[in-house]
Amino acid sequence: MSGFFQQYLGGFASGLFDNPYLRTAQHGTKIFEADGYANAPKLKFLFHVYFEINKDLISSDRSAFPDDVIPSLLVKNVTLPKYTMTLAEMNQYNRIRYVQTKIKYDPVTITFHDDNRGSIKQLWYNYYSYYYNDNTSARLNPDDVSIKNTYGPDISAQQSWGYLGEPSTSASAAALSQPKPQFFKTIKIYGFNQHNFSLYTLVNPIIERFDHDTYDYAQATGTMENRMTLRYETVTYAEGALNGTAPEKIVQGFGTEQYYDKTKSPVGLPGSNASIMGKGGLVDAADGVIGDLTKGDYLGALQKAGSAVKSVKKAGGLGNVIKKEATSAVLGAASNPRGVFNFISANSGAKATNNTPDTQPPKIANPP
Repeated sequence: MSGFFQQYLGGFASGLFDNPYLRTAQHGTKIFEADGYANAPKLKFLFHVYFEINKDLISSDRSAFPDDVIPSLLVKNVTLPKYTMTLAEMNQYNRIRYVQTKIKYDPVTITFHDDNRGSIKQLWYNYYSYYYNDNTSARLNPDDVSIKNTYGPDISAQQSWGYLGEPSTSASAAALSQPKPQFFKTIKIYGFNQHNFSLYTLVNPIIERFDHDTYDYAQATGTMENRMTLRYETVTYAEGALNGTAPEKIVQGFGTEQYYDKTKSPVGLPGSNASIMGKGGLVDAADGVIGDLTKGDYLGALQKAGSAVKSVKKAGGLGNVIKKEATSAVLGAASNPRGVFNFISANSGAKATNNTPDTQPPKIANPP
């Protein structure tokens, strides 16, 4: 019996101090937590989309395009590839048999945030201008576009309309003898789960439909969107593990220093962080314990105290926690001395002054 109670109390303490949530049932644990959460469902919001544009082949001016990463950052949602198989129904001595004849790739839709910079509009404008003359003719001849010239003697100023099938003027495209390079080489859709990724690559995608949003006075809190519907020639699949230190080397356009913050968050429950003054550290735990005891929440107080003890133990003891925090404070002060004092050059003749702001309000010469 003693072994039973030891196991029971040990499991109870582990569940109480290690996890702020209720334990899962054994059934759910065996199904979803086994083998590194292999059977757990993926989350919808963990994804990344990268647009691989043939910049060198379609234009000699790379500055005309937005940064490669920006369209990825503005994707609001994306549908994954769908397939429709064409089947032929056969009759084999009154028994139905089905024969597959071909596969159809259904359209993929990508919704973007309509950003203040207009990056998605610029992306669409580049695509629109590359494939169609309409915009170019209207832009070059703004005064002549609306003129009715059905019986005009000369319509040379308005004859460039519709699809532009001529080869690209890019030197790279000319060297490869490509008649009309694709605007998009690929569109890559990454899904993330448990430090791994799944990749769906749309090969030679082409826009079938592009929708700007609707302005509406009734939508007081709504935001603007752009929607793109694409066709593609085929889909390739890949998967692999993510590198936490340099994810941009595996997933194109993801985790770059320019747009992503890689600093780990110090936010945590009281007692969950092995620190003294930090968020979720020992001071937070002590305040939480006192607050719970004051409210009569003895179980909550016990949980916070147990979490703090366990966090400190994992960090090597209270002495190691104090040493680590003191070292971090010294290094932080040394690397950023202006955060403590304003040092003034000795040649200026002025003394160093504390960087504390003046607490006295400024005097007003003529108050109203």
